[in-house]
Amino acid sequence: MTQKQKDSLSITLAVVLAIAAVLLVYFTPPKLGLDLQGGLLLVLSAESTEGGEATEEEIDQAQFIIDERVNGLGVTEPQIERQIGTPNIIVQLPGIKDPEEAVSLIRSTALLEFKEVVDEVAIDPEKRYGPTLMTGKAIQKAQVGTDDLGRASVDFTLTNEGSEKFEEITADLSQGNRQLAIILDGKEMSAPNVNDTISGGQGTITGSFSFKEARELALVLNTGALPVKFTIAQKQTVGPTLGKESLDQALLAGIVGLVLVAFFMLIMYRGLGLISIAALVLFSCLFGGMLTLIGSTLTLPGIAGIILTIGLASDSGIVYFERFREEYRRGREPRAAAKTAYGHAFRTIIDADATTLIIAGTLIALSYLYFGAGPVRGFAITLSIGIILDVFVSFFFTRPTLIKLSVLKVFKNPAFVGVRRSES
Repeated sequence: MTQKQKDSLSITLAVVLAIAAVLLVYFTPPKLGLDLQGGLLLVLSAESTEGGEATEEEIDQAQFIIDERVNGLGVTEPQIERQIGTPNIIVQLPGIKDPEEAVSLIRSTALLEFKEVVDEVAIDPEKRYGPTLMTGKAIQKAQVGTDDLGRASVDFTLTNEGSEKFEEITADLSQGNRQLAIILDGKEMSAPNVNDTISGGQGTITGSFSFKEARELALVLNTGALPVKFTIAQKQTVGPTLGKESLDQALLAGIVGLVLVAFFMLIMYRGLGLISIAALVLFSCLFGGMLTLIGSTLTLPGIAGIILTIGLASDSGIVYFERFREEYRRGREPRAAAKTAYGHAFRTIIDADATTLIIAGTLIALSYLYFGAGPVRGFAITLSIGIILDVFVSFFFTRPTLIKLSVLKVFKNPAFVGVRRSES
């Protein structure tokens, strides 16, 4: 394969990938963060239910339970992450319609207890109830049901071990027609009289709650009780209208930045600027496709990173074009100047991009260790993608395009490449 064929293949590859990226973005748009589509950000600080600091194992278990509860809410692309080095869990819920419901559901400890009522008239829980006979750990499955009057209730099925334990409890209480209180997070849900031994491992929780509350109760019972207590260290709610405005403004800023860079390249580099504009369009298409392909969530800081990389991408073109003009002024033929120039420019491009990539990688690592999910990581990820695509577009599109076009007669005109006749 000749060098001309290799150059043609490189350009074709870059263009085909750009077209594929546009189609990918069209059919599968990138995911938007809560700052662009609205939603809820929570930073939950965990502490032990017995007071003091929560253990790493308890926090990890709590994170898993919160993840299960959030999935039950039907939230699209939630993010639940540990903030390393702290007892905090960061919860991001883009597009959530009822933030207060989500907060209540996430923070609910969901500690279900079965206790005997030893004093029916007592108000103080310590006097009213006996010791805990069984907890929600014995529940295998809970689902919404209705009582005899059509009111919302929660039907539950016990594990085999729980079923045996429940049968023993009800057998004992039925001897005196005593009450068995069902208590959730310290609140008595119901306290029926036990008239007979209950076998089969099934039961019902009734109370003055709506069907929506019953669904939430069934969800937290299915996911289990939280092993820790949470306090809200930070809470941020972004409305959908504000999120859309932020997205529109960010997109406008990106387009304006792209247009300004294009004008600058045209004014400074004339015909070479046309190649630069084509490269920037290609770069933008590939960027959108890459974001969709890796499943990255686009945020405002991420868009800032994209706009910054537009400048970096044009900077690579400037390095190449300046070197080309130097060779051109020395009297080299345009095609020879294009080949020689890129050999020198490529080393500079790699050095500059490698330095920036190291910084971006450091920011990503720090975001996992200290910052948690959020603006730092979003910015660093988009910056890293932009740097990698900059090298790709420079090598597979800008270089071969200039080499192939440099044989045209118009390149014999110094003004076309931004060189004064007195310098040529």
